[in-house]
Amino acid sequence: MAVVSCVLNGKITGSFKAGSYTARVYYRVIVNSRNDGPQIVCSAAGLPALYSTYAYGNESNAAMLLREYEPMRIGDVATMTWEVAAVYSTPAIKEGSDGGKGGGTGKENPGQFQNPLLELPTAKFHSSSKEVLIHQIYDGRTNSWKPCTASTGEVFDPPPKKQQGIGTLTITRNEDIGTNHPAIALKYQNAVNADVFFGMKPGTWRIKEISPETHNRQIPGGSIYRFLRTAYVFEGDADGWDLSLLDYGTFYWKVDPRGTNFPLVDTKFKTADRHPCSRALDGNGGALPPRLPFTTAGSVLTVPATDPSIPYISGTKVYVDAANFNGVAGKLPAPLQKNVIYYVYAVAGTSFKLAKTANANALIISDADYLGNGMVSFTTDAPHGFVGGETVLVEDVVDSYLADAWNDEFVVLNGLNGSILTATQFSANIPNFDPFDSPFLQGVGEPPLVYQSDGFIARPISLTAAGTGLNFIWSPGTFFQVRPYSRIPFAPLGLPASFAGCQ
Repeated sequence: MAVVSCVLNGKITGSFKAGSYTARVYYRVIVNSRNDGPQIVCSAAGLPALYSTYAYGNESNAAMLLREYEPMRIGDVATMTWEVAAVYSTPAIKEGSDGGKGGGTGKENPGQFQNPLLELPTAKFHSSSKEVLIHQIYDGRTNSWKPCTASTGEVFDPPPKKQQGIGTLTITRNEDIGTNHPAIALKYQNAVNADVFFGMKPGTWRIKEISPETHNRQIPGGSIYRFLRTAYVFEGDADGWDLSLLDYGTFYWKVDPRGTNFPLVDTKFKTADRHPCSRALDGNGGALPPRLPFTTAGSVLTVPATDPSIPYISGTKVYVDAANFNGVAGKLPAPLQKNVIYYVYAVAGTSFKLAKTANANALIISDADYLGNGMVSFTTDAPHGFVGGETVLVEDVVDSYLADAWNDEFVVLNGLNGSILTATQFSANIPNFDPFDSPFLQGVGEPPLVYQSDGFIARPISLTAAGTGLNFIWSPGTFFQVRPYSRIPFAPLGLPASFAGCQ
């Protein structure tokens, strides 16, 4: 009916194979009834507890846990003496270990057998591909990227497609039965990481699904432990989940011939033989010019007025290339360069000038302060040499809150829109800038520190007047950055940050 004694009898055996160890430590257990069976025998207080760590004499192994008792009666049915083998072993061989030869074993947290929530999470990854639209193409003539359009500016319809790699990461772990599911799963469904996750930058991981499932496990002592086994499935795109959409359409807006006091007129795009078509737009409903020839006279570029329905406007981004100049094939009038984005300004009919955005030939901005009413003071890292009435271009400034507050902005330093302050400082009115537009600044009474980093000031370009030749100009297009999924920090989920967190 009960155990009388339990002592270590000194007998021990072992089994050692590639990747796994087993040891049996024997105990002698005496009961007081010949009717006592294995269950009473294995309840002896002198036996080590299940899932305890192996230790015998001068050796121990933290990976070998007591996973099994092997009781055996000594003698015939009348004997009340039993021998019990306490079987210690390493975890099972990992899957995919080539039959166990050198494959190693899994890693365990000993406490997980009393509390499944301590069990280490698992992670697996596989790659696949998806079909996506092509929005940019590489122009082999100019060695530069451009919109996915023909050289005339017409958009390919239907747009071409390509295969793009995508990765799927699944992290599975045990969670408390009281975890707030499915509310967590619904909150994070289709969310994109706003912080670094699994070694990749924000915006590159999207939560595909979160799947909690109830599990029951019997733990030592016979108790049932209820918990959730939850799988988190992520899709990774190294290019990010934000979309870059080309602005194009079948019509554009232009000024009514009767004047600017009348509403803008929507004008259909048409091919040379007057068929409807689609073309790239400038981001404001206006038409972008296709690849057109131009001539130079001083600093003025003139496009033949063969298609007056496609005007250039101030601020249009353009590339230039050439068939020949002064008899040299592919040469451009100095100082124009290939593969450099320029900006159109000072438009008069089909004539205009360019401003350069190459950093090497621009004044670097070292500081900026918001003065109120859209006016910003800029400090340059060298004397700017500007004069009143001059037109300058503010480009690539990073702002603390709006990220890209001042880009592609032409300002005239004429007193009303800006003025010269010092040899390295001037003020400019940025009409599209209002720091309080940021949702982070609602109710803030003082202007923030708007400038963060980067930025430069570009002057209009003075072209070489001498020489003849045929040059071409075309626009790289305008792309809208679309964020179709909400961004949420993944850190609050408490998931491992790498595969190392699952070992």
